[in-house]
Amino acid sequence: MTFTLKRLVGGAAFAAFAAVSAPAMAGQPLDLRYDLYIAGFKVFEIGLTGEISAKGFTSSASMRPKGFGSFFSDDETEMRAAGPVASGKPAPGTFEMQLKDDRRFSVSWSADAPLKTVRSRPLSEEREKAVNSALKGPLADPLTTVMRLAMSSDGSKCNLSQRVYNGKEVYELALSPAGEANMDGDGAYAGPAKRCKLTYRTIAGFSEKTMRKNRKSPPDITLLIAPVKTGGGKPLTLIVGASGSIDGRSFKARLAKGSLAGAPLQARSP
Repeated sequence: MTFTLKRLVGGAAFAAFAAVSAPAMAGQPLDLRYDLYIAGFKVFEIGLTGEISAKGFTSSASMRPKGFGSFFSDDETEMRAAGPVASGKPAPGTFEMQLKDDRRFSVSWSADAPLKTVRSRPLSEEREKAVNSALKGPLADPLTTVMRLAMSSDGSKCNLSQRVYNGKEVYELALSPAGEANMDGDGAYAGPAKRCKLTYRTIAGFSEKTMRKNRKSPPDITLLIAPVKTGGGKPLTLIVGASGSIDGRSFKARLAKGSLAGAPLQARSP
């Protein structure tokens, strides 16, 4: 489950920001923390930050074991990205990802140069060939995907999709509507929410075992999207919770805390 979660940090970032009301956060830093639980025990913490202006954006995401999870895993993932905003749409610029064992991956996009990838350790010849063949069509790194979908007018409708490249693997993330729900608990939000199904499909750069597992038993993830008050500002539409199963293990996640421009998000629906 740890390896799949690591690959889904970009998916979590995508999920958390995909429905953000971009005008409400323009030029203001957004800082979120999600707690992930298995069998009632907190095992991982996911931190997400982002900021959009008229000229560009920055974004970062991290995942690390916490609480009970610290006894079983020391996996950590860090990601950073920055890029321009052209015609109101974030475009990929630079992306960096660092894994626990100091493996590093960076990707650079340029309008007048081919896509450039730098890896601290090379992929196998077979995987590199598969990845290169998959670098077709509209692509973005995980965090540019986050910010791009944050500014999409379809964000709150749960009908978004994107092919993603992180320097190591190519995969597809998609959202589709799945009804309504009510969010309970002591996190950063309680109240009505929309249910959205998150689909994660492996494309290239993965082991054959992982590809087979994804085809046979893909992760089952449902997201809860809802408007959250911002301390006097306009509500932000955020992912406030998630549930499902990964590699046969059930999990739940919640938005534990967050702030916009330093002001804490309020716990109840508008």
